[in-house]
Amino acid sequence: MLVIGIAAVLAASAAYNGGVVLQALDARLEPEACALRLSLLGRLARRRRWLLGTALTVVAFPLQVIAYANAPLSIVQPALAAGLVLVLFLGARYMGEWVRPRHYVAVAAIIAGLAIIAIAGPDHRQTDRGDTAQLTVMAVLAVGIAAPYLVRRRRHLGAAFLAVSTGIAFAWGDIATKLFGDGVNGDRVGAAAFWLAGVGASAVVATLTLMTAFQRAEVRRAVPLVFAVEATLPIVLAPLLLRHNGGLGSEDVLPIAAGLALVLAAIAVLATSDQVSWAMDPRRPPRQPPPSVLQKPHQADA
Repeated sequence: MLVIGIAAVLAASAAYNGGVVLQALDARLEPEACALRLSLLGRLARRRRWLLGTALTVVAFPLQVIAYANAPLSIVQPALAAGLVLVLFLGARYMGEWVRPRHYVAVAAIIAGLAIIAIAGPDHRQTDRGDTAQLTVMAVLAVGIAAPYLVRRRRHLGAAFLAVSTGIAFAWGDIATKLFGDGVNGDRVGAAAFWLAGVGASAVVATLTLMTAFQRAEVRRAVPLVFAVEATLPIVLAPLLLRHNGGLGSEDVLPIAAGLALVLAAIAVLATSDQVSWAMDPRRPPRQPPPSVLQKPHQADA
C-alpha cells in the first residue's frame, strides 16, 4: 500500500537524519589525518554518541526496504531527503534559535512537492530489469563512489567533491536496497544476497566519506548536494534499472519534474539555514536569541 510506503520512508528519513546529527557532532572532533581512512571509523566507534547515531541509521534500512516494497522510487527518494526538516528543528532546539518564516515555507514546499509526485507517479511498484544495463549503471556509479579514495594522495579534496561522492554512494545504496527487496520478493536468493552485500559495502564507504566531509569547515555549504544527488539519481536512472521506465508515462514527466524541483529547492533553503549549518559544523559557536527575547519583562526593567 502506498500509505505504508510513505509512512515507512518518512520514519526511515527521521531515523537516518537524526543519526547523522549525532554522528556529525563527534566526526568534527577527530583529526584531519584520519580523513578517508578506516581508522576514522575505528576512532568514532569508541564514542557512545556516534554509536547511537549509527544505530539510528541502521534502523532506517529495514524501514527503507518496506518503503521500496510499497511505493515507487519517485516518492521514496524525495521523501528520504525530507528528513532535513528534523535536522532543522533539532538545531533550533539545541541552538535556541527561532525558526524563521522561510523555513516554514520550505517545509510546506516539501509537503506540496511530495504530494505532486505522489499524484503524478505510478500507483504500483515496478520490478527491476535484472539485465546487463542494470549492472553497468551500478558499476559506473561505483566509480564515483571510489573517486575520493583514488585521488586523495594527489590533491586536497574539497567538501563539495566529497558531498557529491557521498550522495552517489547513498544513491547506490538506495538502489541496491530496492534491488535487494525485488530479489527477496522474486525468490531470487542469489541476487538478493549480492545486493545485500552491496548495501553493506556502500554504507561503510558512504559513512567514511561523509564523516570526512564533516571534518571540512565548508561542508555546511555542500550538504544540499548530498541530498540532491541521493534524491535524484535513482529517479533519473529508473529507465535503466526498472521495467517500463518505472511505470511513468510522457504526461507524468512534467508534473514529477515540477514536484522534484519544488522539493529540492526547499531542501536547499533548509540546508543553508543556521540550524542545519550547526548540525554540519558543531564547533561553530551557537547563535543565541536577542537579549530582549531571553529576558523577562521584569528583568529588563531591572
